[in-house]
Amino acid sequence: MAQNLHSSKSPFALIKQKINTQGLEFHSQHLPPNYANNPEITSPLDSLIASIVKAEKTNLASLIRAGLTNGKAAEPVPYLAKLVTSVYTAMDPCFKDRSEPTGGQFQSEHHQRGQRILATRLPLCGS
Repeated sequence: MAQNLHSSKSPFALIKQKINTQGLEFHSQHLPPNYANNPEITSPLDSLIASIVKAEKTNLASLIRAGLTNGKAAEPVPYLAKLVTSVYTAMDPCFKDRSEPTGGQFQSEHHQRGQRILATRLPLCGS
């Protein structure tokens, strides 16, 4: 059942493949006889593997997040207008003295531009 939900390259599928390709000594020591054909055994084994993979994924995500922040708060994402202004300033010196617009200013300019475009297209829709 759980095997159908996992792609062939997922950690779950790779672990199941590794278990299935182990030798007879491993199978006789760690698994009951004919375990692959017994859903009463494979279902709990699949659940165990899935829970271990999920726990390891959570641990890895926590380590990545901790390593990315270096103990400092993340900087907020800048407004698009601020990014565009900084790109233009870097490309052409004539934009050097232009002030960076605030988010509200950019949104109102964008809203007005959208209204003008809408006003020009409305008569076309009716004809």
